[in-house]
Amino acid sequence: MLILHTTLFEPQTDDLNHRDLALAWILLKAFKTPQMVIYNCGVESGSSQGHKHLQIFPQQNFPGFAMWPGKAASVDGTQITTDISGIPFEHFVIQLPHDASVDYVFQQYERLLNETRKAFLVAGGGSDYNLVLVRDWLALVPRQSKGRGEVMFNAANIAGLMWTKDDDFKERIMRMLPGGLAELGIPKG
Repeated sequence: MLILHTTLFEPQTDDLNHRDLALAWILLKAFKTPQMVIYNCGVESGSSQGHKHLQIFPQQNFPGFAMWPGKAASVDGTQITTDISGIPFEHFVIQLPHDASVDYVFQQYERLLNETRKAFLVAGGGSDYNLVLVRDWLALVPRQSKGRGEVMFNAANIAGLMWTKDDDFKERIMRMLPGGLAELGIPKG
């Protein structure tokens, strides 16, 4: 895992700027193996610290597994998908063309961020969200809760990836699923 953080302090509650996404996109394109970038904006997004940072992980590809945002349907790559089957919370996903520029990716982020803010208005408030970015798509999920007790979910978890420290912790997570996932974001209604 790589951590991309700002040189000067910026709070983890700030939205990403062009420079943040430019660095993330350039690195994603430079790696020979597929990677994913996550950003946990705000405490309720599952962020672990107050200093603005993005994380880069190897993209997990197991037989029979795909992160749910990869199921976004976009005929021409410009439509925002909001209705992926089985996802119980509001989500905004857009497919990215293979030749997407940094400027294009940032424009799409701003579009998804705008939709996220609209969802918060309808829900009566909020500002925290998760971002997941891979070479093929970009997803934002508005968040209302980081989890329950010591079981907290960040952007990687929201996209479908789970790491557990032991079987007991895994069982506590499994008891929360799938019904508990809706309360982490804005429940689909």
